Amino acid sequence: MKLDTLRISNFQSFGQEPTEITFEDITYLIGPNGSGKTSTLQAISRLFGFDPSLRRILKSDFHINQDEETPPLERNLWIEANFLFPELLDDGEHSTIPEFFNQMRLDVGEEIPRIRYRLTASMGINGDIEENLYYILDVNENNEPVTKTLVPRSDRNQIQAHYLPARRDPSNHIGFGTNALLGRLLRSINWDNERENINSLSEQINSCITGNSSISSLCTKLDESWGYLHTGKFFTKPQLSFGNSEVEALLKYMSISFSPGHGETNVDYSRLSDGQKSMLYLSLVVSSITLNREVISGEETAFDIDKLNPPVFSLILIEEPENSLSPHYLGRISNVLKKLLSKDTQALIATHAPSILRRVAPEKIRYLCLNSESRSTNIKTIILPEKTGEAHKFVREAVQAFPEIYFARALLHKPICKSFFSDIIFK
Repeated sequence: MKLDTLRISNFQSFGQEPTEITFEDITYLIGPNGSGKTSTLQAISRLFGFDPSLRRILKSDFHINQDEETPPLERNLWIEANFLFPELLDDGEHSTIPEFFNQMRLDVGEEIPRIRYRLTASMGINGDIEENLYYILDVNENNEPVTKTLVPRSDRNQIQAHYLPARRDPSNHIGFGTNALLGRLLRSINWDNERENINSLSEQINSCITGNSSISSLCTKLDESWGYLHTGKFFTKPQLSFGNSEVEALLKYMSISFSPGHGETNVDYSRLSDGQKSMLYLSLVVSSITLNREVISGEETAFDIDKLNPPVFSLILIEEPENSLSPHYLGRISNVLKKLLSKDTQALIATHAPSILRRVAPEKIRYLCLNSESRSTNIKTIILPEKTGEAHKFVREAVQAFPEIYFARALLHKPICKSFFSDIIFK
């Protein structure tokens, strides 16, 4: 499964005219500030974000034309994602096929089936927003939907996009919360063999605490005060307890710590630097995707697959990793992603750092810029000379060896400059 194209209309910096961007296994987004890199990542998050809050269309998501004078009665936007299934050309079983088989379509002249999603949203003049996600089953000659059907929530969860914004705080994904990466894994673990032992140990801890003479005195005074104030038949006996001894209750207190620390055995993750928190965030995402893959294949049996409900396809969206990481870490991030990527995972990286683009094939880079007239985002691919000539080899090796060229305003060619200045000097 592969995200092939994304088409966007009237979303944030994207204007009314549909803008299309194509994707590789790992795609790099470059361009000036405010050109639409964040908008592209957020558009995918609105479709398939792991965090439900990222899926919600906001008032600020609707594009406003620069020449608009009177607000319209209704604003509309749509985001369309087109997925291909190249694994169908290979023999063997694939986890993505059963989940999407009923929605697959094969257009005339195509060899690979595809599936198309479209998120539509409208906002009234009072700011009320209505949004829906559809499967696009048929289109007309203008590529506009003719037949569509709503996407069930269970189908939408089969694709997950992990958005790592420019400033990453892993606290939202560490814990037992419903939307936490760690919490989802903990809740799906099969605790049957350990449950009885954990309950017994919890009761021992509870007995030890309540057996303390000071705690006993406090319980006695509390009982007397409560009995004087409360006269009902229920809740007549207050007592101090360690808490619920169930495994799920204990897991709420689980967190991530690191050792060794400076002057102490364990250090809580909250004391990490911004760069270290970024690496922890990415490590959580990579670990989650790896475990999901092993659970689906049957290699990992310690998790309940029904409770975990792993997605069959994942997207990793990373925004400006250079903001908090040293340059030598950027290469490690690219290497980790390259090892992780397969038929069930893709990645997008928005960056301003030439170091992360070193040795990256130009075909994997998308350049974003604002149209000077409409002030809306345009997306361009890197066009190389024909492979038959020396120019192709020269340009390709030049941008891979010196990625600063992508961000340059002007380029000075040494032989030309030498000839030019020689003519001036010796004229």
